[in-house]
Amino acid sequence: MLVGSIFIFVVFLSYSVLLFRITTAWDSSGRANSLHFGLENLPGVSIIIPARNEEDNIGHTLHSVLSQDFATSLVEILIIDDHSTDSTTHIASGFGSKIRILQLADMMPDKGGKKMALQYGIANSKRELIVTLDADCHPVSDNWLQTMVSQINDVHTNATTGPVRYESDGSIWQNFVALDNAGMMVVTAAGYRRGWFQMANGANMCFRKEIFNKVNGYAGNVQLASGDDMFLFEKIEARFPGTIRFIHTEQAIVSTQPPTDLKQWLRQRIRWGTKNRYLKNTKLKLLLGFVFLINLLLMFIPVLIIFSTDPFLWVLLSVSVCLKIGSDYRLLKRGAVFLKQNSALKYYPVSAILYPLLLSISGVLSMFKSRYEWKDRQVR
Repeated sequence: MLVGSIFIFVVFLSYSVLLFRITTAWDSSGRANSLHFGLENLPGVSIIIPARNEEDNIGHTLHSVLSQDFATSLVEILIIDDHSTDSTTHIASGFGSKIRILQLADMMPDKGGKKMALQYGIANSKRELIVTLDADCHPVSDNWLQTMVSQINDVHTNATTGPVRYESDGSIWQNFVALDNAGMMVVTAAGYRRGWFQMANGANMCFRKEIFNKVNGYAGNVQLASGDDMFLFEKIEARFPGTIRFIHTEQAIVSTQPPTDLKQWLRQRIRWGTKNRYLKNTKLKLLLGFVFLINLLLMFIPVLIIFSTDPFLWVLLSVSVCLKIGSDYRLLKRGAVFLKQNSALKYYPVSAILYPLLLSISGVLSMFKSRYEWKDRQVR
């Protein structure tokens, strides 16, 4: 019991040190991104929006994109309809000549998927830069496109990714999900700042079309439904090291609706988890494994405290828990403040209890579940 408790304390202390390094990297990342690059002579941009059954969101998304403070002559907007069975295409067509609508079914009558839709859109794009945006996301600022493009308008940058915010209706569940996402944004920025790994979110990315073609796009992982973002950035980093940026500024945020319930959240996490085994970055895989281990160990600490009669072990294990809670709160606060979701922090006690349990469940399921349902499809 003593050896096990000491092991847990050392592991949790290491976790606390790691999160301290991540939050300090986040702080310095924000200062580094306070400057914008290349606002003159901005290149042409193709905004690619893959959409499948997004009738509730596509109108809002297109309105926000069309309101961007960017020369319209330099922008083309492509909607790639991925076999939608609702009014997505009809709503998008209401925007007239301002957008182009491509039907994935014209090329693939029997197949679909986000990577295929993106690849089809990029192949038909006419501009130098590609910006990807999910159909259920909308920029929070009219300067979003200018911010994403100005940061890449630099000879030393081939790709950028920006922050994504989950909206919250104030409920306990949505605040929990918002905090979870806020923490991921901090980790993402720290990964770039420290040079550890290159996480990305396909809902908010920009890259050079020439570079996409040079790394052969999504070849090698087209069969996986998830990972259009992470695998692509891994390939760019491997071929052109140090040329990807995380845009740590409020102007680059895009906002989206969170998973509506536990079932949808678990599906999302399983979808992410099933691709992790195919990632090549060892540091990222170690980080994901370490976080999973920490939360799994946390589940056993109450049992150890109950069955232990040694006050020293109680103190050791209690300090371990406090280290995790304090470190997590410090990290989540950084992300919540940046995303302007400070009010979600009052629900942190709920997150501290729920997160270890849910992460452990989703982590185990993703190890053994190779297929799952996503957007009315069975995928892997």
